[in-house]
Order: sequence, then C-alpha cells, then structure tokens
Amino acid sequence: MKNTILALLFSILSTVLFSQMTNFVGIGARLQMDSTLNYHAAKITAFIPGGSAETSGLMVNDLIVKVDDKATNKLSLKEMTELIVGEVGTTVKIEVKRNGTAKIFNMKRKKIEASTYFYSSEVKSDFSTAICKLLNDAAYDFSHIVDTNTFSEEGEGWGGRRIYPCKVQVPGTVKTVIQSSFGYTCRIKVGEYKTFDEVNKKGEFFVNQLKTCFPKFYFFPKSGEGMSFSIQVGSANDKGYTSAIMVIYPVENKETHVIELFCRVETGSPSFFNTLSSKADGSEFGLAVNKIYADILNKFEKIKSTEYKSDDVFNPTYWYEINVPVPGAYNFYVDAGSVMSIKADECIANFYYGESHQLAEEAFYKYAEMLMNGFGSEFVTTADRPYEIMEPVVPKKAEKVLFFLQKKERGYETLGVCAIVLNQESDGKFRTYITFHKTGM
Repeated sequence: MKNTILALLFSILSTVLFSQMTNFVGIGARLQMDSTLNYHAAKITAFIPGGSAETSGLMVNDLIVKVDDKATNKLSLKEMTELIVGEVGTTVKIEVKRNGTAKIFNMKRKKIEASTYFYSSEVKSDFSTAICKLLNDAAYDFSHIVDTNTFSEEGEGWGGRRIYPCKVQVPGTVKTVIQSSFGYTCRIKVGEYKTFDEVNKKGEFFVNQLKTCFPKFYFFPKSGEGMSFSIQVGSANDKGYTSAIMVIYPVENKETHVIELFCRVETGSPSFFNTLSSKADGSEFGLAVNKIYADILNKFEKIKSTEYKSDDVFNPTYWYEINVPVPGAYNFYVDAGSVMSIKADECIANFYYGESHQLAEEAFYKYAEMLMNGFGSEFVTTADRPYEIMEPVVPKKAEKVLFFLQKKERGYETLGVCAIVLNQESDGKFRTYITFHKTGM
C-alpha cells in the first residue's frame, strides 16, 4: 500500500524540482537534440552563468560530436550528458561542429548552481532577446545583469529602496532597472501617458509583443479587460501553470496626473501548480475538507461551534471546536490566536504526533492522497514552497508540505489555501497535520 501511495504522489511531490535551483558538476551548457546532421547530435542552446562553457569559446548552436574522443552520434542526450559531467576540477574534451568545421575545446568541470527553468522565445528579435535575458537571470536575483557600481534611492525608511542600472535594456521601452528592497526585482518602465486610454493602447501593444514571444504563456486577466488592473504573465502547459513571472501594471501620479506603465519581472524561480486530473470522490473525508475550505474566507464562521479560552490573564489564547468532523484526525479546531499575537484564524486537523518519523511520514502520504481525491479537478496542488503562501501557513523548515488551492487563481488575490505538513516540533517529536488558511498570492 505504501509503495502505491508513493508512486501516486511522486509526480506531484517531484514538481518541487522544477522550481528550485539545482547543483551539479559539469561545464554549464544547456543542450537539446538536433537533427541538422545525418545523425542526432546535441546542440548548445545556452550557457549557465558561472560554467566553464561560457568562457571557453563554445558558441550557441555548436553541435557536440565527441566527448573525450568518444563519438556521440549514437548516444541519447542522457548518455552524452553523463560523459560530460564528472568530478570537480577534472578536464573534459569537447569536439563540436560549427558551420561544418570541427573545433576542439578542453575545459574544467566546475560545481554549478543553475535554475531548472529556462525561457526561450518563439521568435528572434532584440525585444525577445532582452526579455529572455531578464527572465533567465531572475533565478540568480539578476546578479549577472545588474550594474552595482552606482545607484539612486527612492523613498525613505521602510518604503525606501535602491535603484540600480540594468545592463539589459528592452527595446521600445523607457528604462529597465533593478530595484533592491527586501530582495531584488527587475522593473521595466514601458512609458508615461496622460490618459488610461493611452495606457491601454500601449499596454495591449506590449502584451501582444510578449504573446508573440511566448504563445504558451497565460495572461491573466487577459489583455483588453482593463489595464487599470494588473496583468499577470506566467508559463502554462497541459499539466498546470506557474505562478506569475511578470506583472504589468499602471501607476498614476495624483499630483501630475501622469500615468506610468510598468512591467515587473519577478525574482527567483516560479512555483509550478499541478492540476489534479480526476473529480472529487465525494467521500466523507472529501466532503469535510471541501466544506472547511469553502469557509476559509468567511473566517470559519459557518463551522465554528464552542469557544475556548486559556487561563492566561495577560494574553489569553482562543480556539473553537468545529462542527465538521474530519475522518482520521485525532483533533480538529479553529485556532484564533491571542490578542497580542494578532494571528489570523486557522483551522487545523492533527493526524499524528509522536516520536516515530516513519509513522508521521506514512500519515503524510496517506492523507495527501486523500486530499487529492477529495478536492478533485477543481483544484491545483504544488510541492513547491511559494514565498507568497509559505508564511504564516506553514513553518519554513517543515520537512514535507503539499499545498492545495483552487485552480482559477493565478496570484495576488486573497484566497484559501489548504496544506498538509510534516514537521519536527520544538520538542523533537514529529507532527503531521492539515491546515486551512487565508492568504494572498
């Protein structure tokens, strides 16, 4: 039974790999199979910052035909990659064909940190090249394209931030900068306008340029529904979608009545939300979690029953019983926090608490599977740790976590989130629980 559960959840939980930085030893070249020659060869499509390939003299579109004098024409991409990787500091010999001419390069293998996301445009232009550079350096906090030699400052105190020049400028826009305030963000100033009609016209043109470059991306809300609201841009496929990687939005100066249109490129790697494939099973467990989820934005007013209060005179804590039993949970309640903690309402169902890590893990997989079956295809799930919903929903150091939310949401709205968590508590014991929380993405 455990193996069945593990196999079922593997595709969901492994999605965490698609949004994290990954470490490996190699030369730092991104490859894809190409049939330009009479046999398959791996073509270099891009370089990973910090790798040996970037400064070796290799070029994008070079075709790798030999690795350490071994021909690659009958190898799969995986087999050839295994020849290239190796131990740190060792040398690998790469022979490529460039415009029909053979060239040989010797380079050292290095430890490389790389984003598992890589963006490429369907069309080639100065605009697409610039946008791709911004997107692909976001995972590195724009460290390869920011000019840190000079900066200006905007705002004061908590609202203050430093503005650095960006080495990449997007054609057809006013300015691209990197701003630093509790992290880094890339900000493209598209233009300044006198009316929202002008903003809408220019915004639609800018969005259409992006759509030409990335036809598989989602644009939410879609262009034409009013540029007074932000348009979120993200990647999508038949299995789900990522959180927003760009946001297009106007800012109106109330004093000058000038409207500025910006495109913000989000830092870091996006989180991937996997669409659940089957409908809700209608089980007792499924009905319970759906009923609780539906009451999140209502602060659980429909499911609260008896109120309890701790004996602490100076800072009493409050919690409520709930009138929706959760099968398998040994207790379930709404935690209303305390006066001093100013904690938002949170509904919790506990399934395991004890010294056995194995039992805690088994409970995690068992109830994660039940949540997937209970919520069904109206929901998406992610094993990533999106910073937008991580706190205060679950501890940052939780060993395992799987989030569930309605798939119609794209981000930056207030929404309900359900998460199943395996965490080692401060007393050293392991706890597996489900939490329902209101948050903003």
